Amino acid sequence: MPIVENELLYRRTQRQLGEIQVALKLALGVAKALPNLEGIEASCFSLLSAKNAIMKSIFEMEDGQ
Repeated sequence: MPIVENELLYRRTQRQLGEIQVALKLALGVAKALPNLEGIEASCFSLLSAKNAIMKSIFEMEDGQ
């Protein structure tokens, strides 16, 4: 496990990443089943953007930035 300055924040961020990944998987399943559902494409895009932002935060914590 990488050494980070704030272990609690790091773990909380990791947990949030997992929750976003679950939500994204569910949203993608809905998008596949109901492609014409209003707002589902925007929801998937927003969740993917959130996932990328959280991953960036985690990488920065691991790099000590």
